[in-house]
Amino acid sequence: MKFTDPADIEKLQTIANRLKSSSDRGKQLIASNLNWRLEDLKRLHAMDIKSPHELRAALREYHGLKA
Repeated sequence: MKFTDPADIEKLQTIANRLKSSSDRGKQLIASNLNWRLEDLKRLHAMDIKSPHELRAALREYHGLKA
C-alpha cells in the first residue's frame, strides 16, 4: 500500500494516536509500528524526498560527499 496524499497520512497519524491510547497491547504495538514508519516518512518529506528514485539519488550524493 502507498500513501502519498498528505490528508491520508494525517488520517493514519490520527488512527495511530487512537490505537496508542487503547488498553489492548496488540493495538498499542500496531500504533508504535505506524508511528515509527510515519516518522521515517516525515523525515524523507522534510528532505524533499518523495520517491524511491529520489532517495537513491540522495544516497548516492551523500556517499560521494562522505567518501
